[in-house]
Amino acid sequence: MVENLKDKINYDVENIEETIIELNKALSCPTFGNIELAAISTYIHNIYKGIENILTLILIEDKIGLT
Repeated sequence: MVENLKDKINYDVENIEETIIELNKALSCPTFGNIELAAISTYIHNIYKGIENILTLILIEDKIGLT
């Protein structure tokens, strides 16, 4: 388990970077069927969630309330 804020953020950044690589692979398909569109949507969602997690970690660390 990650111990400090920097490690937690680095973990999320690494996941975001890997997801962007996979998203680029999916976007390189010549045509998009339902499976490709579902994958692309999932990758975009995961990137968003990763960024959201990082921002939440920072807010919690700085003791800024989420309302």
